[in-house]
Amino acid sequence: MIRAIVLTSAAPLAVEMRQFGYDCVEWDEEHLRIQYRYDSDESRKIKYFLNFVLDPERRRVWLGETFAARFGDETAVSEVLVYGL
Repeated sequence: MIRAIVLTSAAPLAVEMRQFGYDCVEWDEEHLRIQYRYDSDESRKIKYFLNFVLDPERRRVWLGETFAARFGDETAVSEVLVYGL
């Protein structure tokens, strides 16, 4: 469920990530196709940016804020997903 929501909204995520230099990266499209062969072009870039470009602290902050804005409290969402509460 969460994966579907995130992947269908990849373009807005890319816009939000511009504050971290997302739009300044030179993408190696062939490398992205190999690394993330099952993802859309925009999803590949977002994943690569989060995994290899953005420093860990900024990634942690951005992911936490973005998750909370889209899905709410992480603990509550985790309990629903894990325990079906």
